Amino acid sequence: MKAEHFNPISNLLVEQARERAEERTEEMALARLTGKMTAESATALKDLVEAATTLMDQMNERDKKYDRSTSKQITIAVWSVGLTAALALLTLIVSMASFFQIQGGNASSDQ
Repeated sequence: MKAEHFNPISNLLVEQARERAEERTEEMALARLTGKMTAESATALKDLVEAATTLMDQMNERDKKYDRSTSKQITIAVWSVGLTAALALLTLIVSMASFFQIQGGNASSDQ
């Protein structure tokens, strides 16, 4: 009679052990999946950092080209203004010389 009482208890213990083994298997699968996702996230983050670095380098290079272009444009503008001022001064000198020559010619013809 005692053997009959152990059989249901034994079956219960076996069933609980099987459930624990299944739970442990599921936990291990979830742990592996979490590890895999973490590794993939780290790889994606590394790729993102590399892409951002490349983008920043390209932007810095573009800014340097823009700065050189701007500097060249400013230099051309300053030289243009200087040349225009020099030509205006030369025109003023020629105009004044012509004015004084005409004034001198008018004065000598009046005498």
